[in-house]
Amino acid sequence: MVELSSLLFKPVIERDTSNVVGRIKNAYFSQGCTTIEYFVVSSCKQGCDALLPIADVLCFSDAIVVQNDANVRCIDDVDFTLFSNGIIGMEVYTQNGILKGKIQKVEFAKGGKVSKLCTENEQFTPQNVACVGDVILLKSTKQSKAKKAIIPRPEKETTVLALKENKKKQIANLSDASVPLLQNETEKTVSCSSQVDVDFAPIRLANAPMAIKTTADSPYFSSNALKMLDAPSTEEDGRTPARIISDYSFLLGRVLSCNLTSYTGAIIAKEGTIVDDALVEKSRRYGKLVDLVLISKNV
Repeated sequence: MVELSSLLFKPVIERDTSNVVGRIKNAYFSQGCTTIEYFVVSSCKQGCDALLPIADVLCFSDAIVVQNDANVRCIDDVDFTLFSNGIIGMEVYTQNGILKGKIQKVEFAKGGKVSKLCTENEQFTPQNVACVGDVILLKSTKQSKAKKAIIPRPEKETTVLALKENKKKQIANLSDASVPLLQNETEKTVSCSSQVDVDFAPIRLANAPMAIKTTADSPYFSSNALKMLDAPSTEEDGRTPARIISDYSFLLGRVLSCNLTSYTGAIIAKEGTIVDDALVEKSRRYGKLVDLVLISKNV
């Protein structure tokens, strides 16, 4: 296995002429980081970065040896929509957003097939990778189903017989232990229960206090005193209906202008609710019919 980080900045040499083509700068991976497709080379001939297909590499060692007719291409001539680079140092996350670390090592075979992606503490295979973009996102791990608990059973089943004879003996013993009442004693108990002695002592009621004597100076209010003072007999309340309402069908179809709450603060109906028979009956149970009349409005 070859480690990608060990190849960085190593020279690329042509085998026949021993000319230095450039130095390895980076690598382009296929989707899912399954294989390395190209090496990015700082080209000495073209004066810019070029791409070296991994298929043209003869060996990896202290230098990368290639054939003289290696297909070194300009970096602008390749469509990189299906490739990803900069894997070294890229962050790795799970589907739950947990950071697993940054890629420190990438191991691959001579043909370019990637075998391991290693972070500081963990390592993954390309099969664990869901997608690669600005970061590497791993696939969600399948949770193994819990095995059903096995209830131990006896090897041989045994039948249990209820002992009815013992129960009969116990009932017989209880009947023998009971003592019957004599006839005289039963007559006494019946007579005691039928005869009731009535002995009520008379209760004396306290005399009512004498009426307070009025004098000439003491105020005297007659039945028409309120009329003489020109005072209203009762306070007028514009909201209270003049008669007791027994039929609340006139509320049907109205809309609540605010929340209808119970005495404990619980919401009976929310603002904007259309009044129907069920809401009228519910308000009746909570004692909130008057509030329902006051806060309901015609649309």
